[in-house]
Amino acid sequence: MKILTKEEEQEHYNETLKGGIGGGIAGLGLGTLGVYGAAARFPAFRSLTIPLRAFLITSSGTFAGKLDFPD
Repeated sequence: MKILTKEEEQEHYNETLKGGIGGGIAGLGLGTLGVYGAAARFPAFRSLTIPLRAFLITSSGTFAGKLDFPD
């Protein structure tokens, strides 16, 4: 097992944050588009409550933030 230096550890931390934030923002955007698109297309989706719609948007952002998006 390789022992990391403080510089390597900080670089890894910074890249992890950058990827997580970027993925989270992308997931929120796609989740928002998906909810608005589904509300426009499906009558049953329009009957969902606002908190449930908000959960669908935020959960897509959380999921995308955990994925690995290489540069």
